[in-house]
Amino acid sequence: MSPNEKTAVLLDPFPLWLDAVERVLAKNGVAVVGRTTDRDQALALVGELRPTVLVAEPETDGLHLIREACERAPGLKPIVLSGTSDPAHILAAFAVGAVAYVLKTGHAADVGVAVRQAFDHSIFVPT
Repeated sequence: MSPNEKTAVLLDPFPLWLDAVERVLAKNGVAVVGRTTDRDQALALVGELRPTVLVAEPETDGLHLIREACERAPGLKPIVLSGTSDPAHILAAFAVGAVAYVLKTGHAADVGVAVRQAFDHSIFVPT
């Protein structure tokens, strides 16, 4: 893997979302190197593969996943893909290291924008 290559690990409890997000990332120049529906497997993949991006729905265990993933792979750019628009949850996601927060009710293009902005070091929260 070259230093400029953009890679991702995906975590979502629903395989259909994994498929959809992988297609969006591919259109935005990000290669998916790992995908899972299991939190512990996602952390193992992050530690082993050292992706540049983690796209995850961490609802089931709160946002501890994001913090742990960042500890395992410094420089990781976590993007939260969530079904909740609760402002407290959004703020908590950024507090533990997320670089973007995308609502599942949004458009596929929102994920692409979040990925591009993650590499531009700006924060993205779609309205």
